[in-house]
Amino acid sequence: MIYLDNCATTAPYGEVTELIKKEADGGWYNPSATYAPAIAASKRLAEARKTVARAMGAAEKEIYFTASGTEADNIAVFGGNKNKKGVLICSAYEHPAVYECFTALKNQGQTVHFLPLQADGRVDGDALLSLLTPAVSLISVMHVNNEMGAVNDIAALCRLVKSKAPNALFHADGVQALGKVPVNVHAMGVDLYSVSSHKIHGGRGVGALYVKNGVHLKPHLVGGGQEMGLRPGTENLPAIMGFALACQKIDLAAMQRVSELKKRFFHAVSGGLSDIMLYGNIEEAAPHVLSFGVKGVKAEILQQVLSAEGVYIGRGSACSSRAKTSRTALALRIPGEYAEGTVRISFSVMNTEEEVDKASALFTEKVKLLRRM
Repeated sequence: MIYLDNCATTAPYGEVTELIKKEADGGWYNPSATYAPAIAASKRLAEARKTVARAMGAAEKEIYFTASGTEADNIAVFGGNKNKKGVLICSAYEHPAVYECFTALKNQGQTVHFLPLQADGRVDGDALLSLLTPAVSLISVMHVNNEMGAVNDIAALCRLVKSKAPNALFHADGVQALGKVPVNVHAMGVDLYSVSSHKIHGGRGVGALYVKNGVHLKPHLVGGGQEMGLRPGTENLPAIMGFALACQKIDLAAMQRVSELKKRFFHAVSGGLSDIMLYGNIEEAAPHVLSFGVKGVKAEILQQVLSAEGVYIGRGSACSSRAKTSRTALALRIPGEYAEGTVRISFSVMNTEEEVDKASALFTEKVKLLRRM
């Protein structure tokens, strides 16, 4: 098996799996209770919060644990939308967890603008500037695009927004950024930032939302005082502990090797195949994401053919994989004959050169076969 869909999810580190099991077996007490084992669990929860906060460049009290990155995005958008007459801005290529929130608010009658993209997949700064007025109350821009790896300069965009709309809240979805590119929420100046455990070799069922000190969100769940009242419900401590351990194992220097694997794969397939369209800039994109269109094949068929050989690739966001054409490809106006053949190959520190060489050879072979058919 060769797994090259690490944007969808990552295999958890063995140490993470062991820690989650240990915590589930022996540390399962409710951190909100007041007897000794529960108090010990509460202390472990606090330490995990500190660890995740350090990984994001945040303060401990600014981190709120959620059940997923999707929930963190929803809390940020719906909780941050306190001005029902405010103008909202969202990039045209956000993950569905953000994009569909803004679409829902638009359908409810709010003014929502969707930002166009530049050719490299980043947000168009000039288009953003043209929309900025003091009436803007909330904006969301993805840090790293989950389909093509384009990296937005969140710090620069945030400064621009604050200069023209000082009261606007700035949210960034950092699910594909944490552990792949430098993340420091204080340095970026964002108000809200979402992350997820299972994208960095942690377990599933836990994410986190950074909320800048002094920013107050409206909770959209009620029923308890957990997570400082913002996200009530008993914390999933085993998963949170695994998340914290995965954060401790973040190694940005190792991502340089991952970037070389990405380039190695594309060099091999582009050398063996004609009519391939690379999306974005392979040098400037995030180190783990490679996206391109293959003319003359349908991505879903190619994915199935490779799967039969034990090679697993993606074809856009796993959360919208049933769509025939990715929204990012549409936003970039990719010609239809390439768009329907859009694939996303995503790598991790667990991949090897041998896997890349075998997978790229199989990829080339199967594309040639499908084109003949």
